[in-house]
Amino acid sequence: MGTDRSAAMAADGSRDYSGLTHEQVVHELGVVDQYARPKDTANLVRRYRELVDAEPPENAYGLNHAAASPKQLAEELRSVGGRSVAAPTLVIINCAVLVAVAAMGGGFWHADDEVLRHWGANFGPYTLDGEWWRVLTAIFLHFGLWQLATNMAALWYFGRLTERLYGTMSFLIVYLFAGLCGNVASLLLHPRVDGAGASGAIFGIIGAVLAFIAHPRTPMPARMAVARGRVILAFVAYTIINAFTARGIDTAAHLAGLLGGLLMGWILVRPLDAAARRHSWRRVAAGVLTGVVLLAAASWPLRHPDPVDIVEREFQHHVQQFLAEEQRVLKDEAALTELVAGKRISSGEQSERWSQIAPAWQATRDVIRVPELPEDSRLRDLQFALIRYIAGCAELARLRSEAAIADDPVKARRLKEVAAFHAAQNERVRTLLRDLY
Repeated sequence: MGTDRSAAMAADGSRDYSGLTHEQVVHELGVVDQYARPKDTANLVRRYRELVDAEPPENAYGLNHAAASPKQLAEELRSVGGRSVAAPTLVIINCAVLVAVAAMGGGFWHADDEVLRHWGANFGPYTLDGEWWRVLTAIFLHFGLWQLATNMAALWYFGRLTERLYGTMSFLIVYLFAGLCGNVASLLLHPRVDGAGASGAIFGIIGAVLAFIAHPRTPMPARMAVARGRVILAFVAYTIINAFTARGIDTAAHLAGLLGGLLMGWILVRPLDAAARRHSWRRVAAGVLTGVVLLAAASWPLRHPDPVDIVEREFQHHVQQFLAEEQRVLKDEAALTELVAGKRISSGEQSERWSQIAPAWQATRDVIRVPELPEDSRLRDLQFALIRYIAGCAELARLRSEAAIADDPVKARRLKEVAAFHAAQNERVRTLLRDLY
């Protein structure tokens, strides 16, 4: 072993390395050889562990923090009353909301879209029509058990740490601001789809942890920072990869939440010092004011749409009205078809019932015709396809009414032709709806 003269002799004759700096210990470890005494090696390793635990070197692991050990960090968290209350409460609230939605018929494994909209999902046509409260309520809604389970596991793991690092008030500000950022971004890029889930808010608290790790005023042990950073990177990478392999992942909301949490965390971050936390109202006020200004700026295009967007939003409301009415008419058709198949209805009554269904379809066409979309609208093809589809539905009902009381081969052949054409139109409409919504 090397012969650093700063290493004194212990009482047992072995070398005492308690006075060595980190650089000196690293040097001694680099020159250990086969002739070194075991006691000397043990003392050197012990000193190295003490230095790593008590005072990580500058730029250790590529970080640049004030020195702090895991024990010191835990003591500082205890000194500022760093208990996690809000994060577990949010987990309970989110779980309770899913149970309530399921009890109202929304589904447990996969929630029904209409029920979620009733509860406050961030559905573009409704939100952009003035129901702006949906960007907040959607944070507490989920599309089913799997989405809830993954989000709540992440909230439990990252949320408790973030709340202890920032304090309950700042944690809630980060959580809600990031969630709002995610939902506003979703409206900007996907204004015609349903949005729900706490993932944007959760990515926000992950951003806040990154802000705490990177901020020069906040000490965190390098080993702990690296460990948390690796978990964060793995979680973000998994989410990004999953976005390319699974349908319905709102990457815009995730990234906006992450950036929002990083920004708000940087504003609200404070040293783990009781005195600093007692006088943090200016920092909280600055964070809230910044959040309000940024959200107002981001939502400006949504609150001041161009004329084409205004007409398209009106049409989207008409589409939702049509879809609800379509389900009612299709249910009537299914009930009538069941009666015919079971021979529980006379030919005359069957004809009468089909003749009543045809005007119901005509009424839905009147809903879709208005408003008239401009030629450059992306929804124009959908409007034309819906009009043709509805006309086919009405024609089928009329032909079935006639076929019920007249055995006419020509009309029977015409009925088959219209039915085949109608099936193609139906597939066309469903494809357009999936692509646009």
